[in-house]
Amino acid sequence: MSKGMLGGIFGKTSDSEKIPTEVDDRLEAIEERLSLLEKRLQLVTNKMKELEVLLEGHVPKNGSVEEEYTEVEHQQTATHQASPIEMGNAKMSYGQYYLATPTIDGCFTEVSAREEVGKSLYLLTTTDGINGCFILLDTPDAIATAMISVSQFIKPVCKVVGNIQAYPNHIITEEEGNAVLENCVWKVVKKAVVKFES
Repeated sequence: MSKGMLGGIFGKTSDSEKIPTEVDDRLEAIEERLSLLEKRLQLVTNKMKELEVLLEGHVPKNGSVEEEYTEVEHQQTATHQASPIEMGNAKMSYGQYYLATPTIDGCFTEVSAREEVGKSLYLLTTTDGINGCFILLDTPDAIATAMISVSQFIKPVCKVVGNIQAYPNHIITEEEGNAVLENCVWKVVKKAVVKFES
């Protein structure tokens, strides 16, 4: 007789012996993970306490942490207003934003609060979070990126004045373009006028 049949006759099967062993193994693994998480939590808690002690010992030059925070907040809102608007997954404030490559139908889908070298091509200014004016950046990086494909990077949102055959030293925005925020993208309603200067 096989072992399985004997086990079945005497009320025990090899499968029923496996189940408690597997459960025990899983429980051990869970306990190990829990122990590791508890140790990590303790480390984080200790670090937080150390930071709190450091912060309590910090006396800013103007007298209080609240005053120092207010000064930093004021500096940050000098370029960006405080009212946030929802733009895709990112929150934006009123102010100035850098725009990447436009779509062929004249929309800006990528917006950043900071200039991204090799990616940022335009600068948009908005005062109400819905309407904005934009210019083409006149930086060496923006010019180099734009000149890769004038028809793709410039013409969907700009009218070009001057010789586009020669590589320009500067691209001057003679008239700002206008854009409106619709469905989380900036849609161009009036093209900018730019001039290539060698």
